[in-house]
Amino acid sequence: MKVGKEGIVGVMASLEHRMKTDVAAWEAEQDRKMHVVIDRLQGIPGVSLSVDQDPNGNPFSRARVTILSDEAGLSAAVVCSAMAEGDPSISLRGHHSDEGYFNVDTIEMSDDEVETTCKRLEAILKTAPVEKAALVEKFGGGEVVDSRSVWLG
Repeated sequence: MKVGKEGIVGVMASLEHRMKTDVAAWEAEQDRKMHVVIDRLQGIPGVSLSVDQDPNGNPFSRARVTILSDEAGLSAAVVCSAMAEGDPSISLRGHHSDEGYFNVDTIEMSDDEVETTCKRLEAILKTAPVEKAALVEKFGGGEVVDSRSVWLG
């Protein structure tokens, strides 16, 4: 398969955009959004927060949210499933939820999307014990619901 002129023009436009980007400012903006999540969830019982550097060495980090199930009343998998099922569906990086944590990746999020994500997380994590028990009953505390299946119905 050969590269067409559209592909070449696209690559050139990408390179020009990258050359004009202030990488330090971009990285600072990504860190700011990630820290909004950490600051908003700070102090919620059963929630431990930290910064996860990108494992591939990219210049951004993610907010790691560790759920201490006994204290929080629900698991990381339940939180991820509840977030995916909501409206709008919010997909967390839940592939480590069986280890008790998920990541919130704010890289492509606007400030409004970060706010929506924080509000939904707070609502789930701060809900009454009886409502947490209903979430655990609904989602079984096991595997994360695939957000694509929720979206597709």
